[in-house]
Amino acid sequence: MQRRIIFFTLAFLLFCCPVIGQQLNNYVKITDVFGNENPVIDCAYPLTGNCLTLKTTVPEFYQTTSYSVSTAEFFPYVAFNAGTALKVDADDSFTNKVKIPFNFCYFGNNYSEVVVGSNGVITFDTNQLGKINYPNIDYQIPNIALPKNMIFGVFSDLVFSNDNDSEIYYAVVGTAPFRKFIVNFYKGRILGCTDTSTSQIVLSEGTNTIEVFVETKPLICATAKFENSLLGIINADGSLGYSPPQRNTGNWQAQNEGWKFTPAGALIIPEITWYDSNKEIIGNGETVSVCPEKDEDYSVEVKYNICGNLDLILKDTSSVTFATDYPVAKDFTKIFCGGTSFNVDLNTNEYLKELTPKNSDNFVFKFYNSEEEAILGGDSEDTSFVLDANKIFFVRVENPADPNCFRISTLNLQLISGSLPTSLPICDINNDGVESNFQLSNFNSKLFSFPLNGTVHYFLSQANADANLNEVKTANLTDNFQLYVRYKTGSCSQTFGPITIKFNRAPIINSPIDYEIKSCDYLGDGTEPFEFNTILGGLVTSEPNATLRFYATYQQAFVGTGSTLTTIREGLYQVFVRVEIPGGCFSIGTINLNIKFTKILAKDDTIYICFDGIQDVDVNLKDYASAMLLQSPIGINTTFFQSMAAAVDPKSIPISNLQTITDNGNLVSKTFYVKFSDGSDCYAVKAIKINLVHVIIKQSKFEICDVYNDGQENVVISTLSKDILGGQSGTVYYFKTREDANSNFNLNALTNYIVQERSQLFVKIVSYTCSDIFPIDIVLTPTPVIKEAVKIVLDSVCDNNNDGLEPFDLTKYEKEIYKGANTVNFQYYTGYNPTNNSLTGLIAKPKEFIIPNATVVFVKVSAGRCFSVSRLDIALSFLPTIVLKPAVLRKCDYNFDLNESFNLADALPQLFIDSENSLALADIKVTYYLTKVAANLGAPAARISSTVVTNKSEKSVWVRFTSPMGCYSVAPIELKTYVPPKGRNSVISNLCDDNLDGLVDVDLTDFTDKMVYTAHPENIFTFYYTKSEAQSEANAIKNPEKFSFNPSVTRIWVRIQVIPGCFDTAFIDLSFGTKITIDRSKPFMINECDQDNDRIENIDLTRLEKTIYAGATFEYYPTVLDINKGTNRILDPHEYAFTENSGPQKIYAKVSAAGFCPEKVEIKLSLKKTPMFSLPAYDFCPGGFVDINPDFPALDLVSFEWINPAGNVVSTSKELKGVKTAGIYTLTVTASNNCFFTGDVLVKEYEGPVITNLIPNGNSYTVIATGSRKILYSIDGINYQDTNVFYNLPLGVTTFYVKFFDSTCLPTIKKGLVLDIKNAFTPNDDGINDTWIIDDLNVFGGEKTNLKVFNRFKEKIYEQESATRLVWDGKIHGRIVSSDSYWYVLTMADGRVFNGWVLLKNRN
Repeated sequence: MQRRIIFFTLAFLLFCCPVIGQQLNNYVKITDVFGNENPVIDCAYPLTGNCLTLKTTVPEFYQTTSYSVSTAEFFPYVAFNAGTALKVDADDSFTNKVKIPFNFCYFGNNYSEVVVGSNGVITFDTNQLGKINYPNIDYQIPNIALPKNMIFGVFSDLVFSNDNDSEIYYAVVGTAPFRKFIVNFYKGRILGCTDTSTSQIVLSEGTNTIEVFVETKPLICATAKFENSLLGIINADGSLGYSPPQRNTGNWQAQNEGWKFTPAGALIIPEITWYDSNKEIIGNGETVSVCPEKDEDYSVEVKYNICGNLDLILKDTSSVTFATDYPVAKDFTKIFCGGTSFNVDLNTNEYLKELTPKNSDNFVFKFYNSEEEAILGGDSEDTSFVLDANKIFFVRVENPADPNCFRISTLNLQLISGSLPTSLPICDINNDGVESNFQLSNFNSKLFSFPLNGTVHYFLSQANADANLNEVKTANLTDNFQLYVRYKTGSCSQTFGPITIKFNRAPIINSPIDYEIKSCDYLGDGTEPFEFNTILGGLVTSEPNATLRFYATYQQAFVGTGSTLTTIREGLYQVFVRVEIPGGCFSIGTINLNIKFTKILAKDDTIYICFDGIQDVDVNLKDYASAMLLQSPIGINTTFFQSMAAAVDPKSIPISNLQTITDNGNLVSKTFYVKFSDGSDCYAVKAIKINLVHVIIKQSKFEICDVYNDGQENVVISTLSKDILGGQSGTVYYFKTREDANSNFNLNALTNYIVQERSQLFVKIVSYTCSDIFPIDIVLTPTPVIKEAVKIVLDSVCDNNNDGLEPFDLTKYEKEIYKGANTVNFQYYTGYNPTNNSLTGLIAKPKEFIIPNATVVFVKVSAGRCFSVSRLDIALSFLPTIVLKPAVLRKCDYNFDLNESFNLADALPQLFIDSENSLALADIKVTYYLTKVAANLGAPAARISSTVVTNKSEKSVWVRFTSPMGCYSVAPIELKTYVPPKGRNSVISNLCDDNLDGLVDVDLTDFTDKMVYTAHPENIFTFYYTKSEAQSEANAIKNPEKFSFNPSVTRIWVRIQVIPGCFDTAFIDLSFGTKITIDRSKPFMINECDQDNDRIENIDLTRLEKTIYAGATFEYYPTVLDINKGTNRILDPHEYAFTENSGPQKIYAKVSAAGFCPEKVEIKLSLKKTPMFSLPAYDFCPGGFVDINPDFPALDLVSFEWINPAGNVVSTSKELKGVKTAGIYTLTVTASNNCFFTGDVLVKEYEGPVITNLIPNGNSYTVIATGSRKILYSIDGINYQDTNVFYNLPLGVTTFYVKFFDSTCLPTIKKGLVLDIKNAFTPNDDGINDTWIIDDLNVFGGEKTNLKVFNRFKEKIYEQESATRLVWDGKIHGRIVSSDSYWYVLTMADGRVFNGWVLLKNRN
């Protein structure tokens, strides 16, 4: 079992005034040897070196095996009405289980929770929860009749009720390890009196003391049912308890007094452990020596095994501090980064404050190059200098007033630039040129040998390192791989690099190696020890300082774990060697072993020598050794030893081959060891076991049963062998004569032998190699002569207890079974197999064998080893039985004293039902007993009176009914004592007429727990209109679970009865709730718009809920009767289908709200006409618009809203002007009755023909147009024709028009171009025809036309593109070209291509 440990920190001890006095000595305290709790070390403090001694004082605690009782000052820890209220509303009940926040030890046992009883007690027996806390006790502590494991503080018959300020509280005060768990019994009313009792029980953590404070406990009044009170404690079996003087069981009074129960068992010896501020253990026991280097906190932990598996741990902490003028020294490392040299001034606060944890202004600092110089003192080194290399100073920190008061620290000045290597060697483990996924932080310790006061980061470039970007943590390293390192502290950062990775080779090894070993297998076990490192190491590698380890598998060698090899075995196989050099680099080699064992072939041998069991036997071991050698004896030397260890020890001296064995016995074994050696230092050691065998016969006389008593028996004689041999190993052979045995005549021929009266045979016993011949005598023994079957028929047998089974004495018929004179033994069985004469089911108690009315039993009648079997056929005829039923007698304990008298005869009507029995009760003798066993035995001495007085709530006795024939049955009578129920006056509040039928309905059975102080599963509740009816059980209210009554009834009565006559009554006040108040100043109406004007509409009935009563719950019904019956509820009031012409014109709502009774309201329903309309579609020409002017006669409209197809409101007037966009428009209109209607208006754009292409042909054009109707064509927009071809068009731009026949909309137009290409021009600057122009290209809508001009040599001399006009001034790069004809290629935007000659004449 693990020990549970409670850790306490003594951080807050003096938590309230009472605790100061009572717990002052219950804590640990640390001091130095001078009594200082927090020692301050100054120059005068007598340290031992740098150390001082701390000690602790500890409190004493005692085991709770016994207690002492003493008075306590009346000083309650909290007010008697303070703490957490348990809300106890009970009488005589264990009401609450409360958790104690610590483990409390009570009479040697740990507890963490208690159960509170309403009669002023707490118990540690949590099984009492919910049970009766009996109000009456008559015994004084200690007494086993008292309630167990309990604290009485103060016990009286108390009642706590919600009707007054009585209450039970619990509280916890204080801080661990000295908390107090408190239970307050505040103003518990003494039953039958008007007086109250107030007391406080206090359980103390750690000390396990118990205190009881009594504010007031009056004398019990004369009208109380029970007068006894008790203050005290008692253990779990009632054998040990304590009570203060004059406070044991009795009628007494007390006021403002306190009592304390203090553990008084054995003193508990604690374990003491010391810790430093890092929680490291530094010592044990009452003292410890400490050597602080700075202000330091030390703590002590004192552990007490308080109780069982509970440990109490107390702690204290002591601060050892140094005086402000005491020179406490501290080592300091200063890292310089960002340069290669630095100006240093050690006499600055930058350094001095780091060399002491104290204020550096209080000390003198001197700097030296060695610790010896610092100890001696003298002149200090220069403190201002240029640091360009790492430097260590030993600093003497002195008290300026006392130079001999000093400490020494170390100052380490490190230049990071001078400390960092430029390359890092690592091991190429497999000599494969790469170390994958290498953790770069592994380099930290290699880069920085001094303490890291900053952080290290790795980068792949100088730029990333400087910018602190793209840090890498792992990398695939190769030889000459470069890294950059950024070192950062709080004050500086510095980038180093590149740092080059240098691969160290793995050890060079020879692998694989073939190695052949020839060795002697000395022990012949297939293995031999082998020095792998010594023998093979030089072959594997010549690396100096390499470590070699040999493994059975490659994996073991790679990871370097697992068992290393120390032996070899014969055969061809591989082993693997891990070769590791300093730094961790390693290689793995393979060694192919060819192991050949030379052996001296020999065997162990076992020798058997026959002897007489006592003679001394001389043996010559050489006589047997030659047979053990399995090879040629030439060159083999044979020696003998007493043990294997001696044989393999070359220093051992052999024993003589001549040995004498002197031990006596039937089988004596002695082992010697033979060592066979050849000239090559190979040998074999084999064991020779000498067994001296003395053949004996264990049994030589046998009795054979004559089963049929016919004077002969055919015996399978091999069945005798086991008894002949006894425990020796051997084989038995049977012969008729000694001569046959001597000559082995007909060996194994004799297997069966017919024995007649007496016969003698001879046996030859062969044990190992020895044998001897012995006579055996076989005597034929008759089996008992018996009656093979006995039929037993018994009439008038009692079937006691009416179970169809009766005990039967089988032994009564032994004389009938066997009538011989010889002594025989009888055994009885339930089963018999005559084929092998075996019996099963031994009957252990044949005199009391329980049998039904018919059964068969087999009787084994034995005379020695021989037996016969008889059969008993038993048939019983039962007399009339007595049929009994269990009975229960119930009594009411009116005095609450568990001292009720029962007349057991009152149970007879329950026990004996006349109709189920053939015997008359008057003819039966009835007696009573305490136990079932006694009742079945019916012994007169065990009888009890028919009057029984019990002191338990439940007790069983037994009754025996005996007939005139002596037959009987027994049955239990359960005696149950009931505490009278205590009725409680109660109120059933907030009753409502929930179905609004004028009557209030309530299930009275839902409130029975409030009608009685103590619940009991057998309580029966009946209800009446008056008290007298309740007391006389007249006119009980029927169906109390559905009690329906007029609101004029305000009080009824309940009768609580546990058994007839054991009852109490109480009244129940019926308190009615407040109805919801609804403003009915104007009717509730819903006048709904008839959306389709069909007099049918879905109405949302819930719309008036906030108006009727905000926050309420509503249920809707067609009629008031439906509300009353809860029928035809409108399930979806949000969508109530209302038909104005045929349905009801009103509905009813049931309105419910939390804290109020429901009310009903009437809601009238009606419909309003909706302003419905329909508008035609509207059309407009492309590029035009349309005005919508609807007409709404007789709709009485008051508002309009037009929404365009984009969802935007475009008008709030009746008309919509200038509509230019096609689509669906919506118009919402609202009538004066607030009903509205939304309709759609379709607006369409007329279709127009579309010109898809213009096809030019010289000065003609064909117009290609598409449309759904007949198309007309025109080139002036006035005159239209049916054909789409136009001829003889003028040069330049022509506009083409198309429209549908009969259309009033504007036509669709498209422009075409008939080119006017001039064939000559004169660029002579005379202002006439100076340029060649191709115009009107803008008809192609921005598409470009391309012009290329070529000379007669087919060379392109000019090119231009334009979407408007092409112009050539006859020049190339500003120079006029010569007069000539030039070929042009004109590619139009519409795909046409024109080419030809143009004459350029630049002369007059």
